[in-house]
Amino acid sequence: NPDTSYTSVSYLAPENPVEATATGSFFFSVLGASQDCAKVLFSTKYRYPGIPSLGLYEWDEGTLRNAGVIPGPEGETPVSATGKGVSEDGSRVFFTATRKTSPDAAEIGKEAVFVREDGTTTRDLTQSETSIPAGNATYQWATPNGSRVFFTANAGLTEESSSEGTDLYEYDFAKPSGERLTDL
Repeated sequence: NPDTSYTSVSYLAPENPVEATATGSFFFSVLGASQDCAKVLFSTKYRYPGIPSLGLYEWDEGTLRNAGVIPGPEGETPVSATGKGVSEDGSRVFFTATRKTSPDAAEIGKEAVFVREDGTTTRDLTQSETSIPAGNATYQWATPNGSRVFFTANAGLTEESSSEGTDLYEYDFAKPSGERLTDL
């Protein structure tokens, strides 16, 4: 908390305490927090009752929920995800996961950068805007306010992209739809 006091992230007892501690890894890893600490993104091997998570959690002003949720063929699907950061106001959580659905079948099964907005909607930020399918994308950084996110991926995701190799891209939420992805 900003006043240096502590707030428990969960009073729920984990469903798998023996399994989680037997892995030899840390119990929790805090990956990011909103500026006021009202939202905290963390990973753990623990599983909490009633929260279908595969290790990436979002604590939002007393509510614990799965942060690793992506669009899938049958709606939103909990997945194994790697948390990357939280915007300073807590409205956007960035993470990477394996893509489950895409208009281009060649993109399915590739690593992608996702944003979970307000704990309710997830978007894939790394889908190609051309006929060249997106390969594995790697998160690089997001602005503190979460308005822009940067990642690397194969060349060719935008019309301005290089013809080969790996490019650095920017996804800008402030731009109109269809203009948000830019090859830098």
